[in-house]
Amino acid sequence: MPKIKASGALNRYGKEFDAFESIGHKEALGKKMYIQFAQRKDMDAAGLISKNGGVPLKDALQVYQHVFRDDHLLEVGKIGMFDPDYDIAQSFSRIFAGKPESHDLTMIKHELLESKIMRANPNMIYNDAHRLTNKTYNYLEELDEWKDRRSGGD
Repeated sequence: MPKIKASGALNRYGKEFDAFESIGHKEALGKKMYIQFAQRKDMDAAGLISKNGGVPLKDALQVYQHVFRDDHLLEVGKIGMFDPDYDIAQSFSRIFAGKPESHDLTMIKHELLESKIMRANPNMIYNDAHRLTNKTYNYLEELDEWKDRRSGGD
């Protein structure tokens, strides 16, 4: 099957991105952060996610690999890794720094449940697993609420 990318992580080795100058500042920063995060040793990253995200190490490792390592069925007949996402990169940055916000913790739970659903249903496309996961852990909704509170509701 051809490999493509969708929102979430980066290519296998962080080497195949468009020139950062051709995209917006947030997108470029998100890609740079994903490259840095993807270059971490799996167990080191999982240890920080576990410690600062309040999840068992096994679950933290699954989250890290789901976002930064694993290929996913993105569309029927198309497998690939997630594209970098600025907001998810920011959430991981706060988690790795030991300063997570509540929506960052929801992101961990979202990615873990999404990963479990996709592993249990290998023929399920990403968007279906994502929609199903949002019924329990809606990271984007919480993120938007957090942004609104920070901006004073504008």
